[in-house]
Amino acid sequence: MRIQDAKKLTRGTVIFSIKFLNADGTPQRWRVNGMVKTWKRDPSRVKVPIMYGLRCGDYLTEDNAECYSLSEGCAARGQHLAPTIPTLEGQTIVVKNGDAVLAQDPKTLKELRGLYDG
Repeated sequence: MRIQDAKKLTRGTVIFSIKFLNADGTPQRWRVNGMVKTWKRDPSRVKVPIMYGLRCGDYLTEDNAECYSLSEGCAARGQHLAPTIPTLEGQTIVVKNGDAVLAQDPKTLKELRGLYDG
């Protein structure tokens, strides 16, 4: 999410987390539960109170805005933006949904990288 999009949020708007997933693999739904705070001296700053469930609250700021999306589809695709870790033997460990997967053959690695680019 861009800073401009975060500044336009209103109370009750539902946003989706790219970083956190529900148990069934869908993106977590967070809702805006307060007024958007902006600064006149620094227009690049924003602070939006958000809530997940009944007791889990946080703030959407300029530092973590890229972890949230306005549409569920974009957030679902964002879960594939996992880092790859090259090993000394030339193999690659791919971190997918919190699990490390060892991609040994080039075909599997190409398919996994295709998920990240899509």
